[in-house]
Amino acid sequence: MVDVNITNAGPHPLDVLLAITESDLSTQVGRGENHGRLFRHTAVVRDLRNIGKTFSGQFAARPQLSLKPDRRHDKLRAVIVLQDPATLEVTGAAQAP
Repeated sequence: MVDVNITNAGPHPLDVLLAITESDLSTQVGRGENHGRLFRHTAVVRDLRNIGKTFSGQFAARPQLSLKPDRRHDKLRAVIVLQDPATLEVTGAAQAP
């Protein structure tokens, strides 16, 4: 579970997105021009959802997280993104371990 508390986000309603990312991943490439190479990945988005909208610059929620058991919980982060629904401009972001 993660607590989301947003203040002073501005007067216009913004979408509040929650992304769950996983770091320290790698892929061994078996074919193609990168055959035999090992790619390392950071902050791979495992889940992305809209959890609501700001109202008068405020938002508070405690969204339920359903994490798959094969995820390494010590490598997960919650990332909150504020996005203007009209222009899709990202106006703010923050992460928590």
